[in-house]
Amino acid sequence: MKKIKALLGIFCAASLLAGCSGSMDMSSKWADEPVQIDGSSDQWKGKTTYIKEGGLLIGVQNDSDYIYLALTTSDPGSKRQILMMGLTVWFDAMGGDNKTFGIKYPIGARDMGLMNLRRGQDQNDGNNQDMLQELEDNAVNSTTLEVMNSDDDGMKMEMADASGVTVKLTRTNDVLIYELKIAMKESADTRYAIGVNSIRQIVGLGIETGTIQENKKMGDHEPRGDMGRGNHGPGPGNGDRGSFGHNRPSMPDPIKQWLTLQLAKNSNAKIR
Repeated sequence: MKKIKALLGIFCAASLLAGCSGSMDMSSKWADEPVQIDGSSDQWKGKTTYIKEGGLLIGVQNDSDYIYLALTTSDPGSKRQILMMGLTVWFDAMGGDNKTFGIKYPIGARDMGLMNLRRGQDQNDGNNQDMLQELEDNAVNSTTLEVMNSDDDGMKMEMADASGVTVKLTRTNDVLIYELKIAMKESADTRYAIGVNSIRQIVGLGIETGTIQENKKMGDHEPRGDMGRGNHGPGPGNGDRGSFGHNRPSMPDPIKQWLTLQLAKNSNAKIR
């Protein structure tokens, strides 16, 4: 536990802002050098904000060409949401909350065809933890992402084919760490980009996990067990039945958070 708290402390800013559902304002930090997307905390010290919903720590940096994003959580419910239902980071270059361009990674166990993993077996809590570990292994090692053009329109591809996008998911102890590098503008080397024309711009940034309903729209079948928040427990993630079969925790509420992001500028450089 001390190691986990120490790791989270590295990511925390000196003053943490409590978030809530809906939207909140946030300022990006200027990246004096390109941020390495490697699952390391070194370039995020003192540059993160706490979002109460989902127990997330979020950090954003930018330079003249890229936006860099880091998300970390040790919350079991949030990790289960991300691993089972997938995580999409949305961008609205006009500063609103329109889902105009997004990156979904990991794409989630449902889209990876892993929902039948040990389904129907009589599992105890230790096996449940083993399953979460197996889901983490699959997500961390996945090389597939989805470029989203709207809530219903996405295209799966290998990371190597998504020029302009670099994304990585790692874990250290019980902490899940997500990093994303995304180009601001399209170029010969960046096929996928947000569409930001100036680093003076305000950008809308959305963070959300999928839902059962969204997956069913795509033709998925609802798995056995209660994936919702019915009368199976006192609160999110504390039910008696859930996504892992009988006697499994129920799926917590989806993560849905929009940020109004003010990009940082280099005071020593000309604004383009």
